[in-house]
This record gives sequence, C-alpha cells and structure tokens, in this order.
Amino acid sequence: MSRAPAFPCSVPVHSRRPAARPRRRAPHAPIDSAVTPEVEIKLLHHDLWQRADWQGVTYLMNQTADEPPRLALNFNNGAAGAAAFEDLVARIGRNDPEGLLRITFIEGEVPGMLNPAYTLMLGPEVSKALPAVEARVGDAPTTNVKAFVVRIRPPTTPALARFKALYTRHGECLILPAQRGGTPDPHHPLGIWKRNLHFRSAHEISNDRWDPDAVALLP
Repeated sequence: MSRAPAFPCSVPVHSRRPAARPRRRAPHAPIDSAVTPEVEIKLLHHDLWQRADWQGVTYLMNQTADEPPRLALNFNNGAAGAAAFEDLVARIGRNDPEGLLRITFIEGEVPGMLNPAYTLMLGPEVSKALPAVEARVGDAPTTNVKAFVVRIRPPTTPALARFKALYTRHGECLILPAQRGGTPDPHHPLGIWKRNLHFRSAHEISNDRWDPDAVALLP
C-alpha cells in the first residue's frame, strides 16, 4: 500500500450558531478583525505531529472478527508519534467521551489529487469546539480550523472495506501510534477508543467553509 505523507491543513470557517442579534454583514462578507477576531481551532499538537511525520495507516483485525478493529497511525518518527498521542490523551482521554477528535475517511478523488487515493483526516470536531470559542470571543467568530490529512493509495482496498464492516459491527475502534515499518502493538497504552468515525465520499463534501471536512479538499 502506497502512502503519501500527511500534511497540516487549515481552512477558515464561520460559526453557524443562530445570531442572538441582527447581523450587519453577510456570512461570507469580509470581516473587520478589529470587531470580529479570527480564532484558531486546533486539537492536535502541531509541532509534535510535524516532527512525527505521519505517513499512513495499518489496519489491525483478527480473523474471527470478535474484537473491534485497530487503526495504527504510522509515523516516521515513532517516538514523536508516541509523544503526540500522549499529548492527545491528555487533552481528550482514552475514550474521547466528548467527541472532540474528528476522524474522517474520504473515498473518491479530491481537487488537485495527482494519483488516485483515499483520504484520512484527523482534526478537531468543530461543532464541539465552537461553543467554547463563542463564549470566549463572542457570537459567530471567524475561525481557522487546523487538521492533518494523509492520502493513501490505492484508492480502495479490501482492508479498508473490512475495517469499515468491523467498525460498524462493533461500534468502536482503537487508534494508536506506531513506528512506520515496525509491528504495531494492538494493546498500545496510548491507544484511544473512538465511537464516532465518519465515512464520506469526496463528492458529498462541500468546499465551502460550512463543511467540517472541507479542509481535506485542499490540494
């Protein structure tokens, strides 16, 4: 399986929370930063993830299908990858009970893609983060969402199809860090259980600032 290295992405979005008072500007109008500051929404430690150099994934599934699947994120720098997960666990816990981490699998071609691949994106769940942002800076701020995206080839694999089937069956999976080229530990102490993965087709994702996965469409 061929993998392209992950790259950090950001895309500006506006809150869709209903206004408490009439607005003087349209949702997509230029914003006076002195009145409405831009706020960065991020969950992953940018420097650690940059150093870790996320390169792709390994699917871990037993033959009897009696256990939830595992999703190992392969890092060129395994030590930095473990540190990135340690930081993430400190932020969201081992079970992400508030659903703060958004993980989206996107099948299909995205603009600017040179070779057929599917896309995996990790970033903040914007709908969960916006209330805290709005409480801090006011209603309907302009926000800049930070996420990491990796393109994985080939665009369809039996492993991905089986992973989706097992995830649907069990309703959860464990994501964990791994050294690229090594053997992932299916019981890694820094593994995080996720119960709200997203599976989408590229054609259903809008490239406007309202779609939570729009960042994955950036070339």
